[in-house]
Amino acid sequence: DATMTHDDLHFVDRLVVDLQSKLDRIISWGQQSIDLWIGYDRHVHKSIRTAIDMDKNRVFAQRLRQSVQTYFDEPWALTYAKADRLMDMRDEEMALRD
Repeated sequence: DATMTHDDLHFVDRLVVDLQSKLDRIISWGQQSIDLWIGYDRHVHKSIRTAIDMDKNRVFAQRLRQSVQTYFDEPWALTYAKADRLMDMRDEEMALRD
């Protein structure tokens, strides 16, 4: 409203609209990331629960419990494959840089 009476300040209106648009995209991206992590967490929890439920002799459950209890005395690490990073070439990414 403060810029309506000043013709030379219309660029401020555009900047505010552009900034709001970028912030909306960032908020949307953040919410999508949270939703994806929640889905991933549920998937991992379900996989572990399934493995424990199928463990009739409780061998897996006992080894898991023991490895957690003795972690500080006998630390362990998870191994993973180091894959090349994926490049995200979406239009939104370029728009955020403008």
